[in-house]
Amino acid sequence: MSKREQLIWRGTPETTHERVQRHIGYLYEDAQTAGLTLLEFEALIQKFVVKASLDATGWNTCEAARLVGMHRNGLSHRIKKYRLQRPANLSKQQCRCGRWIAPSGLASHMQFHARRREVKVILPTNSDRFQYKWLREPQKAVA
Repeated sequence: MSKREQLIWRGTPETTHERVQRHIGYLYEDAQTAGLTLLEFEALIQKFVVKASLDATGWNTCEAARLVGMHRNGLSHRIKKYRLQRPANLSKQQCRCGRWIAPSGLASHMQFHARRREVKVILPTNSDRFQYKWLREPQKAVA
C-alpha cells in the first residue's frame, strides 16, 4: 500500500487494497438497495475520499489535494460542492494583530509576538497548554 493510500485510509480498519475494494463494494450494494444511481454513488465516494484526506491532513487543503492527486482549486470546489465544514477544534482564530491562525500554528505565532516583546509566555503549571499575557498592543498585520 502506498503512502498516499495509507494516509487516506488511516484511522479505518481497512489496511490493504483488497479490503478497501471490498468495503467500497459493500457501500455500492448498500447504495443499490437505497436506490442511488451510479453518479450519486460516485459523488458519495468522492465526498468520502475528500473528507478522509482532509481529516488525515488536519484540513490542510494543499496537502490533502496532493494526497488525492488533484489541484487545490479542485479540492476547494468539492469542499463547497459537498458542503463540508472544518471541525470546530480546527477552525482558525484571528489574532489581535489581524492575522488568522490555525490551532497548529498558534504556538509559533505567539513566539513571533514574544520576539517582538508584545507578549509574555507563561509556562504551564498543571496543564499542558501555554498561556500568554499581552504586554502591549501588537502592530497590525500588513495585507
